[in-house]
Amino acid sequence: MNKNKIKNLKRDLLNTISYNINYPLQKPETVSFLITHRCCLNCEMCDSPKRSLKNQKEELTLNQYLDIVDQLNKWKVKNILLSGGEPLIRKKDCLGIIQHAASLNFNTTIVTNAYLWNKKICEEFYKAGLTNFTTSLDGAKEETHDRIRRKKGSFKKVINSLKHLNQLKLKDNNPHFSLNCTTVIMKSNFRELINIYPLLRNLGVTNIMYQAVSGDYPELMMSEHEIKEFSDIVKELLKIKKTKGYISNLESYFNLLPQYYKAKIKGKAFRLGGCLAAYNSLIITPEGGIDICGFGPYNITLKDMKIKELWHSKEFQECRKRVKQCNRQCMYLCYKKSNVKDLIKNLIR
Repeated sequence: MNKNKIKNLKRDLLNTISYNINYPLQKPETVSFLITHRCCLNCEMCDSPKRSLKNQKEELTLNQYLDIVDQLNKWKVKNILLSGGEPLIRKKDCLGIIQHAASLNFNTTIVTNAYLWNKKICEEFYKAGLTNFTTSLDGAKEETHDRIRRKKGSFKKVINSLKHLNQLKLKDNNPHFSLNCTTVIMKSNFRELINIYPLLRNLGVTNIMYQAVSGDYPELMMSEHEIKEFSDIVKELLKIKKTKGYISNLESYFNLLPQYYKAKIKGKAFRLGGCLAAYNSLIITPEGGIDICGFGPYNITLKDMKIKELWHSKEFQECRKRVKQCNRQCMYLCYKKSNVKDLIKNLIR
C-alpha cells in the first residue's frame, strides 16, 4: 500500500472517531476562503445572488488573508481553496493569496464558473502557482449549460479556460497541476451526464465529479419516471468509473443518488449518515467569520482569535453539536462521511 493510501485511510478513520466523540483529533484538511458573495452569474441552482444581497458587510483585505495563510503555515495546514460567489471578482487579491501561499509550498485551489477567465488570466494564475483549477460544466451541449447558468457564452468560457490551462500543463509537463470539473445533476441535464465525461477528458480534466442538486428547487427535480431512467445512467457512470477512471465520486455516492432524488420529490427525510463538515474543513466567510452550512460558529471571527484557537474553541464545539442535529436533504460531495465499506475498499485497492 502506498503512502497516500495510508495517509487517506488514517485521515478517514480519525474523522470518523472525531465525529463520534465530538472533538477534532486532527487539523482541517482544507481551509476554504469564501472570498466574496458577489457573482457574475445567476445560476438556476445557486443562492449566491441572495446571499450577496443579505451580506453587504466589509470583506477581508488581502493583508488579512495573507496573515491567515501565515497562521495556516505555522499550523502545517497546507491546503487552501478560494471560492465565492465568483472569486475572480477579486482577481488581484486571489492572485496575491495564491502567490504567497505558493511561496510557502501550499496546495492551492480556485473554484470558479470561468466566465471572467481568458488566456491571459489563465497564464497569470498558472504562473502564480495555482495547483488546482476547479470549474463546472452543466451540460454536454452549449445550450444546456448556458440555460442553467443563465448566461449566453458561459459554456465556451469553461471550454476555453480548460483548453488554455491544459496547454500550459502539457507544455511544462507539469504533474502538480490538475484540472477538475463538477456537474450538478438536475432535470434539464441528466441525459447528458455520460456525454460530459469524454468532453472533459479530451480537455485534460482528471477529476470529474457529479454533484446532486441541493437546496429547495422543486423545478429542478426529475419526475419518478425520469428517476428510473436516471438510475440506468448512474449504472453506466459507475461502469465508466471502474473501467476508465477519473470520476472521483465514491461508488456508494452514486448508488444513493436515485434514492436521494426520490426523497426530494416526495419531501421525505434523507441522510447520508454522519456529516463531517465541522471536522475536516473550515470555511472563512468574506467578513472573516466561520460558517458551517449556516450552523455557525456564531458571534466569533478571525478578528477575535487565531484560526487554530478558533478550531478548538468552545464556540466551534457548539457548532459541531448543531451540525449533528442537521436533518436537511443533502448530498454535498465535500462532506460525505465514508462508511466502513468504503474504508475497506480504499484499503485493499
